[in-house]
Amino acid sequence: IGKYLGNLTIDHFTSKTILRHASGRCAGILDDDFDLKTATDLIISSSMKYPIGCNSMKALFATKGSYDKILESLKNEFEKLDKTTGDPLKSKTRVVYIDSKLINYMLKKVDELKRVGLINIVAGGKKISDIQVTPILATTNDAHSEILLNETSAYILGLKKCDSFEQCVKEVNEAAGEN
Repeated sequence: IGKYLGNLTIDHFTSKTILRHASGRCAGILDDDFDLKTATDLIISSSMKYPIGCNSMKALFATKGSYDKILESLKNEFEKLDKTTGDPLKSKTRVVYIDSKLINYMLKKVDELKRVGLINIVAGGKKISDIQVTPILATTNDAHSEILLNETSAYILGLKKCDSFEQCVKEVNEAAGEN
């Protein structure tokens, strides 16, 4: 049965665009034709889920026609998240606690990547306490940046500009192949 299902899967996906997924790194792609509010809401919802689980988007690849609009919109939303990081028992809290070791590891990695010019922090990254940091929105020109390649157990979203939808798919798939 395994070989039969494997062949069916290969036949089904041959010549279709698919995204690979590896090591828990969840990526999204935004093409030129999109509704800004809907896309922003979905991206925020997808990237701000419980960060330790393998269910939150950590990398967004945007075509050059969508990049500037979504970057500005996400920046505004991430700045709002700064105000909703806090006590999980309060109704307006959207971003809660993370283990202090994970926060320290993530902030160290972010500083290293900033120092070598691989990422730019657009919003967030303010350490509130030993167990809280405001969500980070970072841009990068390097699809192989650690921020895009690896599952990061923290509230962080990396954004990469691509020339086309096809380039986005190619870079996501190449990065998945590295894990």
